[in-house]
Amino acid sequence: MSLAEVAVLLTIIAKMKILVEEKALRVESYVVNWHSHSFWQLDYYPRILEGELSLINKTRQIKSDEVYLIPPEVEHKVEVKNPLSDYSIKFDSDDPDFKYISPHVISFTEHEDIFRILFTEKQDEDDIDIRIKENYISILLLRILKKETILPEYSNIKDTRIKNVVVFIRTNLLKKLNIDILAEKANISKYHFIKLFQKETGATPFQYIQNLKLEKALNLLRFSDYNISQISETLSFPDIQTFSRAFKSKTGISPLAYRKSIAVPGKCH
Repeated sequence: MSLAEVAVLLTIIAKMKILVEEKALRVESYVVNWHSHSFWQLDYYPRILEGELSLINKTRQIKSDEVYLIPPEVEHKVEVKNPLSDYSIKFDSDDPDFKYISPHVISFTEHEDIFRILFTEKQDEDDIDIRIKENYISILLLRILKKETILPEYSNIKDTRIKNVVVFIRTNLLKKLNIDILAEKANISKYHFIKLFQKETGATPFQYIQNLKLEKALNLLRFSDYNISQISETLSFPDIQTFSRAFKSKTGISPLAYRKSIAVPGKCH
């Protein structure tokens, strides 16, 4: 754990709580049909011969070297056809940034320092052990959040000032951003900033922010129970009509039509 991770962690420790830890050695095949729940879930199958995990409308083979992060309210189904051992940690977090993290398939080795702690065989954990695990889960989500905001496209931006602004936009996307704030962040005039930003990114600041918000809207429509009005408000659109027009211009269909198109029958809560 880096010093930077520790510093951020100190501000969110109280927001993370493990609800249930389950460790099982199963000897029969089983199916958990389509369902969703209000808590987060981390699933790990260290010994498995054959199984499938379905998230929304995508199905993948379960692997023993992967960990599966399922955010709240995300539809999923598990089907296991051979004996296995499995670990599941269910937890809550009210950190406002974490709720926009999408489902993840995580390589065990990529975060082995964390997973060795979370999926330990230790028995009779006390309150301190639980708090340690809660802190490590927070670090895992922070790493995922950072990875989602630091994208390969940054390598194409040569001007450090614009690169810093792009990072600032992505990490403050849900706040109200304008040219004055962004130009000040770059420490250059508004006119020069707009021109340089478009040269480096291929889009105006407004277009860039709008595209990111609409990408976020797609995830919220797929993986949250927010209604259209709540999504519009969350993404700081002036009103639902403006949001709907922008969404339809980008995707060709309305937000409501998009949500209906990816709906899965048999949703449970």
